[in-house]
Amino acid sequence: MIKTLIIFLIFSLYSSIVCSEDLKLDCRGIEGNFSKEVGYLGSTKHTHTQDKPKNVIVTISDLSCQFDWGTFKSNFKLLNSSNDKIFCNTFKDESHFQDYEKRVTKWEITINRLNGKMIYLYDWDVLSKEKFVTRHLSKSTFQCSKAKNIF
Repeated sequence: MIKTLIIFLIFSLYSSIVCSEDLKLDCRGIEGNFSKEVGYLGSTKHTHTQDKPKNVIVTISDLSCQFDWGTFKSNFKLLNSSNDKIFCNTFKDESHFQDYEKRVTKWEITINRLNGKMIYLYDWDVLSKEKFVTRHLSKSTFQCSKAKNIF
């Protein structure tokens, strides 16, 4: 009896892993806040704009979050998925390039599974060896729903 139960549990877990489907979301841009800092260290110029972000199709698989913006695609690591939240992230440190003291790019995406709200954060921070600063920050909000027939 116990062997049968163990075999059943193993088969159930295996089949749920193998048969898991990707989650496809249709996300509509609601609002976006964009800021930029440019100039030499100590005398930078700041700008801030607001705009409605483009709509995006998001596909969540077992390991990644793919964003299809229509003209290009972006892939991020799926870090955590629970009953109420999906969290994706990618971090690139390219400071080793010869002209930079610092060159870091970070994306963080949080999707609320209960209300469909997605927050997309982007941070690009560069400091050249000549002390020229470039920093782009954006926070975009989307309302997502399970995609029906995309095409």
